Amino acid sequence: MLECILAWLISGERSVKDVSATLFKQMSITLNRLSKTIPISRHLIKNSHFNITNIIADNLSTSMANSMEIAYLTGDGSGKPVGIFSSGIATTRDINVGTSSKLIDYDGLIDAEAMLHESDKQGACWILSTKALTELRKLKDNNGNLIFQESMLVGEPKRLLGYPIYVSDRIAEDGIEANEYIGFLANLKNYYIVDNTGIELFVYNEKFQSNYAIGLQTDMFTGAAPVRAEAFVRLKAGAAA
Repeated sequence: MLECILAWLISGERSVKDVSATLFKQMSITLNRLSKTIPISRHLIKNSHFNITNIIADNLSTSMANSMEIAYLTGDGSGKPVGIFSSGIATTRDINVGTSSKLIDYDGLIDAEAMLHESDKQGACWILSTKALTELRKLKDNNGNLIFQESMLVGEPKRLLGYPIYVSDRIAEDGIEANEYIGFLANLKNYYIVDNTGIELFVYNEKFQSNYAIGLQTDMFTGAAPVRAEAFVRLKAGAAA
């Protein structure tokens, strides 16, 4: 993590001084192994009209991606990444965006946006649960206008208060409950992800021979952690308990 320390020069000074020193804070991100092995029947491979090995390999990669998404959100740092909803970010960065009668309220979203530091607003985005997005589509401002901005172009994200919206099915999967997390507003350049090798695929022809099967294994070494809590505003539904 980089910090710059600047010094003011006295007016009229002619001598050359070192007015800027660059310092690096040490930060350690542990790489954790994510692995999955699946045995595949040789009978299935021989009798399938499709390339079953490629299909299963693709499914394994998707499963790995889903596991990484969950870890980046909720990982506790023990054998997995430090997630955004973990203790890696202090609860002082939480805000309830609803009221006693509404799970999500327009004024609450305004307050959440105000919590984000000005320097972090350029490039910030909302990451919301599917159910939260559904509720947002119904919200109106104090003049009765819908606050949700549908995308006008293919490939362009939807917007809320000027910031793009992205959706995660891994947040609030069981629905929206009062005082539970429903998403966050953040500048994600302050969430560091370190991948060592990418996803690797291994094929084992001997390991499962006794079951007349081969084995497919995916492996990845990855680590992640938030580096500046001020760049995150975590959203909770309803009023504060």
